[in-house]
This record gives sequence, C-alpha cells and structure tokens, in this order.
Amino acid sequence: MSEIDQNALSSLITMLDKNMVNEVRLVFEQDCQEKMALLEFAWEQQDLATVAEICHALKSSSGNLALLSLSKDFEMLEKAARKAQTEHFPLPNNLNAIKAHVSRALNDLNVYFEQTH
Repeated sequence: MSEIDQNALSSLITMLDKNMVNEVRLVFEQDCQEKMALLEFAWEQQDLATVAEICHALKSSSGNLALLSLSKDFEMLEKAARKAQTEHFPLPNNLNAIKAHVSRALNDLNVYFEQTH
C-alpha cells in the first residue's frame, strides 16, 4: 500500500506541474531528514515545545505533498506533545514507528517520481 494519496498528488501535479512538484519533493526530503534528526534530539531531551513545533511543521509539509497518513501521524504526535506539556504526561513511545513511516513515505515518493519521469 502506498503512503501517497494518489488523488491529492494528481491534483497537486495538475496545479503546479510534475517538475515543480518533484522540486518541492526534493526540498521536502532534505528538510524532513533534518527535522527528524532535530525531533529525535528534542524527544530524547523531552523538549515538548520543540517536539510539538517540529511535528506541526512536518504535519503541514507532508500533507502538502499528499502524504496524508504521515501528516495525521505528525498531527497526533503534535497533540500528544502539547498535552504532555500542559498536563505533564509522558510522550507516547512511538518515535520509531513514526521514523519508519517517514522512511516508507519518502521511499514511495522517490519510486513514484522515478517511475513517472
């Protein structure tokens, strides 16, 4: 099963053109890898404000590239971090699952653009 919402990606390509979307994908891939490293560090430090901030950014950017399931994961983690911050709950122990989800999503985007270029 692909991580990409095909209808959303088709709409995006229709609006912007495939080359432009591919350029956005490449920027997203680099930004996502950088943000995931920062997220992991913030997670280890229990820096909940930074976790929420990074998740908010990744939620938006992944949604913009038709990675709607990944966007929902970041939204849930952002909400959990904000709740943990205000109610002093520990973060859920699901960072590895999210890292795996990011890896699958980036791979699916790469495969999509390699096959259609």
